[in-house]
Amino acid sequence: MDRERHIVEHERPVELHDLEQCLRKPCDGQVLEVTPTEEESTRPVYRAVTMNLVAVAPAADESLLHAGFRKLFRTNPCMAFLVLMTEGRQPMRASFSTVIEESRTSRTVLLEQITLRVPQRDPAAIASIVRPLLVHDLPTLTFWAWRLPRDPEAINHLASLGDLLVFDSALFDDPAADRARLLSDEFPSSVQPCTDLVEHRLAPWRRALAEALEHAHWPPLTPARATIHHTGGRGNLAAAELLADFMAERLGAEVRLENRCNPHAPSFEPCRVELRFDDCRIVVAHRWPAAHLRVDVTLEDRCLLPFTVVSRAASRAELLASAAAQLDKVVV
Repeated sequence: MDRERHIVEHERPVELHDLEQCLRKPCDGQVLEVTPTEEESTRPVYRAVTMNLVAVAPAADESLLHAGFRKLFRTNPCMAFLVLMTEGRQPMRASFSTVIEESRTSRTVLLEQITLRVPQRDPAAIASIVRPLLVHDLPTLTFWAWRLPRDPEAINHLASLGDLLVFDSALFDDPAADRARLLSDEFPSSVQPCTDLVEHRLAPWRRALAEALEHAHWPPLTPARATIHHTGGRGNLAAAELLADFMAERLGAEVRLENRCNPHAPSFEPCRVELRFDDCRIVVAHRWPAAHLRVDVTLEDRCLLPFTVVSRAASRAELLASAAAQLDKVVV
């Protein structure tokens, strides 16, 4: 086994009309056509990408998106398009970068990335640039990592590039209202498969409630009441509102949100959930900075020993990887 492997990154600015030339050209369906150095000429370059990723974000978040891509490619090698929206009227600029895993016998491309820095205008023009550069035999994920625009067309053109639209309602100005608006008929992209990263952050909370309910007897038609504590921050509130919708829909609970100041609360999760029905009381609370939720179940005649559910603060790259797993379900 070849253990001498290391990662090499290359980046260079390019002209818009040269973008297509920067990308690989098919060679026996596997090998990428590049111009190797004399030392590298005996080592073929192989393509390992499994999907297209189109991400849209404000230019101020460039470093966050770059860091996310660098983590994502380790589990999901991809052809990435990073569209950075800039202020002002600067002309559109582009750069091309690759991340290559090198060994003594070969080189494998893990990430190919085109970065477009564009003023906030005409999204249709951006889509027309990206569309012909996509690898057409791979699924495409579109990630909207920004606030929800007032004009639906600003997101619809770019969402139409992908098989799955991923967004993060924690970044919206009004998470609950904007999320409902995005999923409404106002946005034609609402008919496209989509997922909210907040839902993926809440997976441990749903699992904690499910495990707690296994210990309780819930008589039919018994009313339930729930209280969810949050800190008022956009990310925290977005998670609390989405969890409230889940509990109202799945459990038929009457849910109340309470703003409780908690300096130790995570930024993108609720702080505490209390569910009551009949003579049962279930409390799920984040034990920040510990990476777990504590679950307490109190029944009519006894208190059960508390247990924990892992709730590690997942990075954006990990959440995207989780969302990308849905591509297999939406791509036929």
